[in-house]
Amino acid sequence: MKLVSLIIVLTLGTFAFSQDKFTEAKYYLDKAVGLMSEDKSRDAMAELDEAQSILGSSNARIEYYRFQCYFKLKRTVQCMESIDKFKAFNTSNEEWNKTLDSYQLKFILLAKDYYFNEKYLSAEKAINAAEKLSANPSLDLYYYKTRICAALRQIDQYQVYNDKYFALEDRDTEKDGVLIELKREIRKIKVIIESFESPMVEIEGGRFSMGTEPGDEITPSHWVTLSHYTISKYEVTKAQWNLVMGFGGGLPDDCDSCAANYISWNECQEFITKLNELTGKKYRLPTEAEWEYAAMGGKETHYYKYSGSSRLEFIGWYSDNSGKQKSGSGLKMHVVGQKSPNELGLYDMSGSVNEWCQDWFADYRTADQ
Repeated sequence: MKLVSLIIVLTLGTFAFSQDKFTEAKYYLDKAVGLMSEDKSRDAMAELDEAQSILGSSNARIEYYRFQCYFKLKRTVQCMESIDKFKAFNTSNEEWNKTLDSYQLKFILLAKDYYFNEKYLSAEKAINAAEKLSANPSLDLYYYKTRICAALRQIDQYQVYNDKYFALEDRDTEKDGVLIELKREIRKIKVIIESFESPMVEIEGGRFSMGTEPGDEITPSHWVTLSHYTISKYEVTKAQWNLVMGFGGGLPDDCDSCAANYISWNECQEFITKLNELTGKKYRLPTEAEWEYAAMGGKETHYYKYSGSSRLEFIGWYSDNSGKQKSGSGLKMHVVGQKSPNELGLYDMSGSVNEWCQDWFADYRTADQ
């Protein structure tokens, strides 16, 4: 048995073209519909382009079929462009408005698929398309929107859509206000857990030489052996800091997805204490040895000058490539994870901001550790 796709054909009124052109264009439109039913969207696109070339411009029917082809090809941006063009032709078409609701669900399912395959940027495009398609967003839309925002560490957007989710869920329903607040607190804890847990990287323990060249009295080279541990792929962001602490995490000009900064070691300890209370985990700062081993690439090290490269501009932000803040004379902060990672998949270990370690500064000993 052969399955074919059902193509919805709309009656869109009279074309303002000559009959000969209309007849010729219709031939290619009919070919496009046939190819779409055989799931040959790329070939169908070529026929739609030919029909548009004959008519000299696009029309609602062409954009409607083109939209379906783009969706099949998972080209979300072009799909939404065709939707906008179609709506410009048919702003009052009731049948089309009903169709939009069905495609909202299709985009939600597409976003869900991307999300569970950890393709978070593609998931974001799909869920944004779903939101744009309907004036009546569903609970599923807001649910996956919050999860995608959490995965992308867009904590400010997460809070916005988390509120929308509960507002929609509670609409026209009498509920205990305390219960609602409890549910929101549970959701907040859940996103904190996802935000910090998903970007952790496992580091295989090993033995490495730590310190400078022989003869340095402060940091003499010595051998250190480390057990297995995990460390965050990214620096803690301002948004993550604010979600736990409720304030601070950087300057007003700093973006929410920039690294948290202007934070003391004691403030870090307070942050970690609250984070562990919320999540039930046992987070801590890395020791100096753990940080250095991870920065150099662990067992995968290529012995670069910096963490991940001997060219700092490839892997980190610094004075020559950061730019200036909008206000003040400091260097501009940037979104974490934009440069290349090191051998272990860790970002911003060189450049960006200074990073605290758990232990305090002291002269190294030459004995193995």
